[in-house]
Amino acid sequence: MALIDSNANVIEDTWLYPDTSHVPAGAVNFVIPFDVFTGVAAGCAVERPVGVLVTPQIASGQLAPYLDKIDLVVVQFAEPREIQGLSTAQALRQHHDFKGDIRALGNLLPDQRELLVKCGFSSIVTTENHPPDQWKAAMPGAALNGRPPRFEERDSKSAAR
Repeated sequence: MALIDSNANVIEDTWLYPDTSHVPAGAVNFVIPFDVFTGVAAGCAVERPVGVLVTPQIASGQLAPYLDKIDLVVVQFAEPREIQGLSTAQALRQHHDFKGDIRALGNLLPDQRELLVKCGFSSIVTTENHPPDQWKAAMPGAALNGRPPRFEERDSKSAAR
């Protein structure tokens, strides 16, 4: 597993996720499930930084009272077609003004990167099935080495038809 930013660049991951056999070399921060976090946060002060793991079924409104105590929200996706997590990220950014990192984790496809970013995700934990180079290759313009097609290239394709 590697961590990429919204532009599909590999970045250092300093967080340790629950229920994972992979421990990033620089892991010094812990992501805890939302239900565990709410139990701890209700009774005492929480030491920062804090990362919270949520399933798509947890609505942004449930997170809202705690957002001032959270640095990272990790939204777990069980399958690529799951869309509730997109709504959670979008609501955190637009309705609750969450400025922290919103990270996608789970079974996602590289061609979903643009939608994830538009919905508010700032980072993505990639899987072995879809390493960072596949995410980079799926970016718009990747086949052109990051540049838009020249006018002549667009015209020659149209004329060839």
